[in-house]
Amino acid sequence: MWKNPKVWSLAIAETIAWAGIFYLFPAMLMRWEAYFGWSRVELTFGFTGALIISAATGVFAGRLIDRGHGRILMTASAFTGGLLIAMLPLLQHLWQFYLIWLLIGFTMAGCLYEPCFAFLTHVYYPKSKRPIIMVTLVAGFAGTLCFPLPASLQ
Repeated sequence: MWKNPKVWSLAIAETIAWAGIFYLFPAMLMRWEAYFGWSRVELTFGFTGALIISAATGVFAGRLIDRGHGRILMTASAFTGGLLIAMLPLLQHLWQFYLIWLLIGFTMAGCLYEPCFAFLTHVYYPKSKRPIIMVTLVAGFAGTLCFPLPASLQ
């Protein structure tokens, strides 16, 4: 399994997805507070909304994966999540911030661990344990990649 380039590609993609969509929020929270002038409570409400949307739409994502659309779902979700994150500096109003994070919630349901593990189980069953472990180990470095970012931007 450690020599499978497809699993390595997915592990690296998961690392980037977690760093860019999930861990980016706590890593950038204080910078956004200073940049936008909104309170920490107001900002974290957006992330809370994203988590609720992700939880609510996760079942739909699982059904798509079970029907064989996991690769398309995960790719489209990660790409769309990246585009939405790139739009954050352009925002002017708090409602726009909330809207972006609610939309990011849909992408979370399609590209973070839950859909990834469902996809790996779908593709590698009954030997999906090792690919899941590999992705988990590699993607565990997402926080290590993401948290130094704000310091390097100063």
